[in-house]
Amino acid sequence: MRHARLAVIALIAAAAMTQGFGSVRAAELRPLTTCSTGSGTKPLIRGLVDRGVVPPAAGLQASSIQVGWDQLEPSGPGLVADNPIDKAIAAAGCTPLRIRVLAGIATPLWVLAETGSVAVVNPYSNTPGTAGDFWTAEYGALYDNLESELAAAYEQVPNVDEFVVSRCALFYPEPFILGTSIAANDTALLAAGYTEAADQQCQQEEIDTAGADWPTTRIGVSFNPYQTLAPSTNSKGYVTGVDEGYTEQMMAYCRYTLGPRCVLENDSIRDPISAVGGSGPYYGEMYAAMTGASGPIELTLGGTDRSVTLGAPLAFQTATADNIGDLWGTLEWARLQHAASVELPLDGTYATSGASGSPAWQTLPEVAAWFEDMPAITTAQVTATQGTSTAGAVVGSVTLDERAASDTGVPYGDVGSVPFDAVSATITWPTGATQPGLVAIGTGTPAASVTCGAGPTCAVTIISGGYTFPEQEVSGPATVSVTVSAGGVIYTPADGVGIDGSVPVTVTPAPLTLRSFTVTPAKSAPTAKLSATFADADPLGVPADYTVQIAWGDGTTSVVAAQAAGTRFSAAATHRYARKGKDTVTLIIVDTGGATVSGRKAITVR
Repeated sequence: MRHARLAVIALIAAAAMTQGFGSVRAAELRPLTTCSTGSGTKPLIRGLVDRGVVPPAAGLQASSIQVGWDQLEPSGPGLVADNPIDKAIAAAGCTPLRIRVLAGIATPLWVLAETGSVAVVNPYSNTPGTAGDFWTAEYGALYDNLESELAAAYEQVPNVDEFVVSRCALFYPEPFILGTSIAANDTALLAAGYTEAADQQCQQEEIDTAGADWPTTRIGVSFNPYQTLAPSTNSKGYVTGVDEGYTEQMMAYCRYTLGPRCVLENDSIRDPISAVGGSGPYYGEMYAAMTGASGPIELTLGGTDRSVTLGAPLAFQTATADNIGDLWGTLEWARLQHAASVELPLDGTYATSGASGSPAWQTLPEVAAWFEDMPAITTAQVTATQGTSTAGAVVGSVTLDERAASDTGVPYGDVGSVPFDAVSATITWPTGATQPGLVAIGTGTPAASVTCGAGPTCAVTIISGGYTFPEQEVSGPATVSVTVSAGGVIYTPADGVGIDGSVPVTVTPAPLTLRSFTVTPAKSAPTAKLSATFADADPLGVPADYTVQIAWGDGTTSVVAAQAAGTRFSAAATHRYARKGKDTVTLIIVDTGGATVSGRKAITVR
């Protein structure tokens, strides 16, 4: 049977090349858009997201659509025309779209026939279904072909901003949920050949494949504490469990592999958040790792040995309207984690404003603004002189959106107010030297770190704490990097990319001053003695910084060393002329920073 499946897959691949289906045909059928395009990674979806409704309801900023594989390829490889994704793009205008393509129980019948199937029961709805053997190479090849077709059709659509991986999922686009709480699922999966090793290989492959197929689109992965299933000699014949540590490894793997294109997600949030996952600690541990609160993850998968910092970009989906608890508390918790977006309950089953007497901030437009903070540095020209400190020079400014903190200044429900942002900065000068900057809010006193107050915005000025450029020529800009933290956890509020700016810098050489310059001819021989003293406005200057050149006027030159002379420097030389007569001696002193000073003396050689 395995050989037969492989043969079918080979025929599919050959047909894709020779019969015109797949990416070529799909591309011909795609709807056109007139949305503006940019270079590089597509924008991060920000704000509140309508689930399954395109365009989104008033006050929401984006839409997500979930489509079954069987809706896209119902009878064989090749995307059908006018499929649900095409319709969503046509209806969306330029609204940002998140696309989920569910495999699992939405696997087409022709794929099940070729690669095998397993009967499963949804542990949340208790409904039966038939899923594909997602862990097998045969299934993976067909799903990868589907994803290639999707990418060929939609990667270039400007507002298809995110694709959520789903090859290794069963019931929802949540690949870490196996439904092990139902015994029939466990026995059926093992009987079909499921192994944890094959499952975990699938998890890595779906991230790798998505990253390669969608080079500019964000890749979303919905994480849950990983459910384990393995054969055993006990009476049941298997054991189940939870491996939250593996979830952390895969979050780190996604971020290490794709960088900020990897959007870490979870589709379960509610209020109180402690209700997610029951009484076990796993979700709390996962959220702490996902947001970066528990520190960097030591990635060891596949022999990798890397420390990976998680955090933004993050996105969440709420539980259903029946399970969400307090919608507003749920949204506030998401903002507390500095998520970029929150996907609301399905089909508009959520409040759009608070009840009578609720705080004024309980409206969707106001709350949506919480998630749209995209701070950028405005830099300022820095002009410096070698040897003089830059202390007090303004290098830039940044404004942070504090509306959530301002709105919820009084603790709300069981979540509490969102902590204000603590801000610090680091400056890297063109010489490569790095030092902490100073920051100030408004007219406040500059300090190493400041904490934003109770206002809707927080305007921070970044100031040099004092750097003295050495006696050398300098070119290129400085770089200023702003660090933002909340509750002691450092995060990147934009889209996983640091808040950095390029600062134009002009460094002027400290001037040299010639204090004395004499050339004295000998009375009885054709020789002359030169003596000079000079000063450098750069207090850091040392004799080795200076080149002293002498043109004696007879076609010969000398280079002599400078000497320290108190707070000044001196130079001396003697020259023998080949003839008597009148000559002009020229002295030129150059320092390593580019400053120069010169003098000329006319003499008569006897």
